[in-house]
Amino acid sequence: MRVLDMPAYDAILDFDWLSAHSPITHHWDNRTMSFEHKGVPITIQGVNSEHAT
Repeated sequence: MRVLDMPAYDAILDFDWLSAHSPITHHWDNRTMSFEHKGVPITIQGVNSEHAT
């Protein structure tokens, strides 16, 4: 995965990516998505819309 330094954008994750990282836990109110990658817990934190540019 590549991380780019850019303003806040929505992400589009395809089914293959989601399936490869399954199971995935979402917390919509906190804008987080958590999963394990090679045994390491990963949490992706979304940007609050009030901070989006």
